[in-house]
Amino acid sequence: IKTLTLTGTNASPFVATNGYTHTTTVNYTSTITETNMYKYCIADGNSCSSYTLIPAATVTSTVAIGATQGNHSITISMKDKAGNIGSKTQSITLDTQNPTITLSNGIATETSITVTVNASDSNGIAGVTCTAVGNDETKTGTYSSAAKVCTFTGLKDGTLYRVTAEATDGSGRKGTSAVDFITIKSLTAGQKKAKEVLGVVPGGISENLLGDMYRFVGTKEAVNNYICFGSGARCAENDETMYRIIGITENGQMKLIKNAAILEGSGIRGYSFNHNTHIDVKWPESDIYRRLNGLSNGETPGALGDTNLFIDSKASSVQYLTKGNNWYNKIEDHTWTYGDTMTVSYSADEMYNIEKGFKDSIQAKVGLMYVSDYYYSYTTSGTDSRYTNCYPASSGCVNSWMHIYNNGRDGEPSGDWTMVRFGIHHDDIYYGWYTWQSEMSGYYLTSVLSIRPVFYLNSNVKISGGTGTSIDPFVVAA
Repeated sequence: IKTLTLTGTNASPFVATNGYTHTTTVNYTSTITETNMYKYCIADGNSCSSYTLIPAATVTSTVAIGATQGNHSITISMKDKAGNIGSKTQSITLDTQNPTITLSNGIATETSITVTVNASDSNGIAGVTCTAVGNDETKTGTYSSAAKVCTFTGLKDGTLYRVTAEATDGSGRKGTSAVDFITIKSLTAGQKKAKEVLGVVPGGISENLLGDMYRFVGTKEAVNNYICFGSGARCAENDETMYRIIGITENGQMKLIKNAAILEGSGIRGYSFNHNTHIDVKWPESDIYRRLNGLSNGETPGALGDTNLFIDSKASSVQYLTKGNNWYNKIEDHTWTYGDTMTVSYSADEMYNIEKGFKDSIQAKVGLMYVSDYYYSYTTSGTDSRYTNCYPASSGCVNSWMHIYNNGRDGEPSGDWTMVRFGIHHDDIYYGWYTWQSEMSGYYLTSVLSIRPVFYLNSNVKISGGTGTSIDPFVVAA
């Protein structure tokens, strides 16, 4: 019996993939010249029942094997003319199944997608490829066999991508899996700052800095800037602890304004800027400044004294701004500038620069809105709010979230005092702007307008929850 040598496609292990057949090549060496006197047999199993004459030194033959997935044995036998038989067994593996593959734990950013590829096969995984197809582009991902993760970079923000991973097993069979991802729409600078401070991206935050902060701009319905301050719990729209966020500074400070005007005594009324007419009453000398900051008040009835900052009669049991308590300490000692301006027809940016340039200032907890705060809060027909002003009344600023007719309570004056004095007159100075029908106008010191306290929170103040709507306001953590 001559030596049998198996080569070529018969190398072990062999993987059959098509038609459940196995092609093997038998090479043998013989010194006998009558090669046709030798016979061979190839069978699936251990026995050969039919032998064929060997036509040449190299024999190629096909044998059918069972359709069962897994290992099979091919027996190759040779018989010489004397009837002696020599056999050799070859193990092969039949692969009838594609690899199993799933995608999980996908993460999409503005410009990238990462996804875990879970691929398996009884014959092993030879390789994985990944593609991401967007609206008008196809990206090839990078596969890490160690981390089993496909990564795509350089994607377009806010775009739907179909991510497909293909795994190839040891026999060349392939399995695929696909899933859809939408890359995150790139956040503006204002949205990023709001998300950093508030935990969510609220409606109405400006894309960029307006003046010194990212501000809420738009109508009451479009702006999600309601916030509860004073109890650590969710509040309702008419509660005394409900405020609105004017904006957020670059260092994370929130500037708040009370949602409704504060009340005096048991009635509903406004306040004079000063109970006596003075030609040159500046902000620190005014009754409002003293009232807001818990100082002795010359206006009657009822001085607040030196214990509490502003407090409403409706909220007399909520002494949350008592000096030195937890809520009082969350308010920054802010530098408030004050001074005069000569006209109401400036843009928001122009008014902000005038206010910023006032030479006089004072450190205090509480102040009022600036004219620029009101101007920045609204934009008409897509106009940049930096160029908005609220004079005359037809400007449309009545739609601003900051404008509240009757300031939320029937019978109150329909306007707010501000920090800015109208300084064009020299013998009958009137102070502040009046938001009647959204228009900014000057009023005498003894006029009666509402006041809505404004203050800055310290940058370390945290939000404990909420989305900023009137029914789900942000809540300042106690």
